[in-house]
Amino acid sequence: MGNVHHDTNGSDLEDNYQFTKAYPTDKLPLLMKFRGTNPLYALFLLKHLGFADRAEQIQAFESLLEMPPSMGPDVRVPKQDVLPNGPLSTDRLDPLLLELGLASVAELVPKTEEEIEAEWQERRRFGGLGYVEEERVYVIPLAEKLKRLFHFEYPTVSVTVNPVWAAGELLLEFNGDFNGYIVARSLQKQEGIIFRHLLRLILLLGEFAEMPPADGPFDVWKANLNEMIEQLTKCCTEVDPQSTQEYLEWAKENAENY
Repeated sequence: MGNVHHDTNGSDLEDNYQFTKAYPTDKLPLLMKFRGTNPLYALFLLKHLGFADRAEQIQAFESLLEMPPSMGPDVRVPKQDVLPNGPLSTDRLDPLLLELGLASVAELVPKTEEEIEAEWQERRRFGGLGYVEEERVYVIPLAEKLKRLFHFEYPTVSVTVNPVWAAGELLLEFNGDFNGYIVARSLQKQEGIIFRHLLRLILLLGEFAEMPPADGPFDVWKANLNEMIEQLTKCCTEVDPQSTQEYLEWAKENAENY
């Protein structure tokens, strides 16, 4: 290893520091288990998702998959009055983000109807007198909370999250009824995009199902994720059995050759 020089005050000067060899830790093999997302971020999620409820887990998993920007309004994560915070947000992430200064109260706690009305009246009152409207602060979804904490712990690692609520609504609100979900949300023109999103999610869940979380027993975690895999596989098979089978077989063959 290179030397770290010291000045007369005893502080470290690392400008000339150069490493010559890296030593792997016992976590290195774990990084090779993930193909569907950044492996460092995957291991970070494993530290937290065992503490989450099913809705929070699905939010986190879905956010790892790309979705066309044009789909945003149709698959936006609902507000907290529709999709309440789970234990991961309430008991861990929100207090931690506030303590670390990574989020404001306004970004974590939705305003009441009375607060919204009072703000509107204030703007209306001063609107004609040069009142400058402040930039609106939005309540951030779970995926953004996780991303901010990850960037705090790994500031040099870049990850992208895409907060959406498609598979979550399909499974938890429509009990896996693909056509019912598509029709109810008027997504007939985008059903191919949703279908492929579900197939990719099946593969992603399969990767996470083989890795133990930091919280809770591994067998419970694996059983829960396998249950979601079975539900999504059944859903996709009912929509297009041939495409579903071909896609999953192709993914399995590529995984074995990886």
